[in-house]
Amino acid sequence: MVFKWLYQITMKDIAEIIKAAGESEIASKRQFIDLLPILEHDWTEDINSQIRSVGLNPDAVVVCALSEGSDYWRGLAIKWLQSGYPLSERLADTLESLGNSVIGTQEDRDVALKLAAEWQKGND
Repeated sequence: MVFKWLYQITMKDIAEIIKAAGESEIASKRQFIDLLPILEHDWTEDINSQIRSVGLNPDAVVVCALSEGSDYWRGLAIKWLQSGYPLSERLADTLESLGNSVIGTQEDRDVALKLAAEWQKGND
């Protein structure tokens, strides 16, 4: 795969990355690592639809960024969550784990705990 998207990714590039990840036979985690550059775009339902169109779960991309990614990817995933990406129980659990860990920035951990608590409050 050409890594031009590391510097400047377009919506066309997103579609190509998603298609390649959906068609590849690489390990599951690797699929989602390849999709992390999508987080560099503002979250939209269209991006979710594109990811789902190849049989992948967008939550897995966000979980991968929160748990396996660098501070950069983690911060972008949190930005998606703050901008309206729908939280699920899996994401709330991942956010709570992040918030109670020592990985990531203090700001990201604080936001993660806040988002997890808000989700929990709304789902009790």
